[in-house]
Amino acid sequence: MTDIASLTTAIGGVKAALEIAKVMREMDKSISESEWKLKIADLMSTLADSQSSLAEIRLLLVDKDAEIQELKEALANKQKVLRDGDAYFEVGDSGELVGSAYCSHCYEVENVLVHITQVPIDRKMAMCPKCNSVVNWRPSKAST
Repeated sequence: MTDIASLTTAIGGVKAALEIAKVMREMDKSISESEWKLKIADLMSTLADSQSSLAEIRLLLVDKDAEIQELKEALANKQKVLRDGDAYFEVGDSGELVGSAYCSHCYEVENVLVHITQVPIDRKMAMCPKCNSVVNWRPSKAST
C-alpha cells in the first residue's frame, strides 16, 4: 500500500520538522552559527521529504478519483445494456432492446461501449472499428 506508506512518511516528516523547530526555538542564543545552520538544514530536508510524500499522495488520490469515476461509469453501463447474441444493446424503459449493437469484446474486456458496423461484403458479419473483432451479424430484437 504505497498510499498508506506515503501518508505515514508525510506525517512523520511533519512531526520531525515540528520537533526540530521546537528545539531551535528553545536553543540558547550562544550556540554557534554552524550548529544553527545545521538545524536549519535538517528542518529544510525534513520539510522537503514531507512535501515530496504529500505530492505522491496527491497523485495517488487523483488516480483513485479517476478509477472511481471509471467504475461509476462501468456500473451505469452495466445497468443500461444487455447481451443479445454476440453483441450488447441498450435496454429501453420497458426492458426491450433498443438501438444498434455494441462490441461484446470491447465492453467485456475494456468496459467501453463501441458500436459495431455491418460488413458490406457479407451481410451476416459485423466488425468493431476499435478492436477489429468480427462477430456473426444477426439482427437482434433491437434492430427489428
